Order: sequence, then structure tokens, then C-alpha cells
Amino acid sequence: MVLGELDLSLGTISGLSGVIGGMLMVQQQWNPGLAFAVSLAFGALFGCINGLLVTQLRLPSLVLTIGMAGVYGGANLVLTKGIAITGIPESISFLGRGMMLFLPVPFVIMLPVLALTAFAMLKTPFGRYMYAIGNNAATAIMLGVKVDRIRITVFAFAGFLASLAGMLMVARLGTAQPSIGDQWCCRRSRPR
Repeated sequence: MVLGELDLSLGTISGLSGVIGGMLMVQQQWNPGLAFAVSLAFGALFGCINGLLVTQLRLPSLVLTIGMAGVYGGANLVLTKGIAITGIPESISFLGRGMMLFLPVPFVIMLPVLALTAFAMLKTPFGRYMYAIGNNAATAIMLGVKVDRIRITVFAFAGFLASLAGMLMVARLGTAQPSIGDQWCCRRSRPR
């Protein structure tokens, strides 16, 4: 939002990344830590794709990411055929269900991520450039800010964070559900 952009595909990115991580752990028998890292890389890649499309096609991010949510959600359903991936190794469940010093592990993971993000936004030139772009992108361009590069980087980071959330949900549930993240961005009303 600081950039003046919205990414409504983050929920489906988290779901697809979680499914990829689950498939690597269960079906390919990868080390859970490696599968977790690869899943995070895929999330960053999906976010980067969103950023590239927004910057190169010059489409509003709101419209483009709604479409990409359909693409990522469809890829998720193609990979899983709508069936949850069970048999997630117990060694990774600590990340979703464990406790450290009376605090849930996902909360403990969130603290340094939040601190680093806040530091980057408030204390670095990159953060100042983000605020400048969100305030007036044309002026930022005249000042020499690489607007497209920063937009792509921020979309990639958002995808990375969405993937982290998806993998923590997989660790918490013990299964890679195809529906993870479906309702995270756009809550659909239920029929009465």
C-alpha cells in the first residue's frame, strides 16, 4: 500500500507455495528444511512475476493480481487435483504448533521479520524510495529512483512473505491443503 499498489493474489501464492513445499516433502522425499526454503523461493518468484507484469504491461495492480490469483489458484488445483497432501513430516510441525518461551513459534518468527521490514522501510534509502513512489511516482522518476525495480522487489518480497505464511500453515495443519489462503484476501459472502 505504501507503493500505491495492491496484490490480491497473495492468498493463492501462499496456498500454491504451501502445496509445492508439501509435495516436495511428501512425494519427492526432500529434506523438510530444503523443501521449506524452495517453497519460499517459489513464493518470491510468483511475487516477482506479478511485479514484472504490473511494471511491463502498465496495468493496475489490483486488476492484474486478481487475474493472477486465478492463475495461481488454478495451478494449485491442477497440482493437487483438489486433494490435500498428507504425511507432512513431524519435524516441521514445530514451526506451526511449537512454543518458545511461552510464545507460539509463528509469532516468534514474525517478530524478526517485522523488525527487519520496519527497519528497511523507516531507516534505509529503499524505504524512502517506496514512500516517494507511493506519494508521486512521476516525481520519483524525475529524481532518478528506479521505480520499476523497486516495485518488482516489493512484489517479490510480498510473495516471499505470503509463501512463509503458507508454509507455516502447512506446518500447523500437518497437511498441504489446496484451499490454504483462498479466503485470505477477498472474503466471499456466504449465501443466506
